[in-house]
Amino acid sequence: MNRSISVKLIVVNAMIASVYAALTLAISPIAYSEIQFRLSEIMVFLAFYNKKYIPGLIIGCIIANLFSPMGTTRCNFWNDQYNYCLHYYVCN
Repeated sequence: MNRSISVKLIVVNAMIASVYAALTLAISPIAYSEIQFRLSEIMVFLAFYNKKYIPGLIIGCIIANLFSPMGTTRCNFWNDQYNYCLHYYVCN
């Protein structure tokens, strides 16, 4: 089984992470309120398109949640949600 990680894949995941974080921070007044509206959650469908994009989505979510008023508390919550996807990505 060939599991090489190319530079192109790393760059694409970095771009996905940065766009996810930028979209969340652009609408931060409603992205971090009691009822969250995150335009960047539309990008989660990229994981269905290609499972190689999952790390970029996870990193983007972590970066966006670092700017949350709740701090790293949300990072732990969202990481639990994405752990299943990451486990599926690594094991398959």
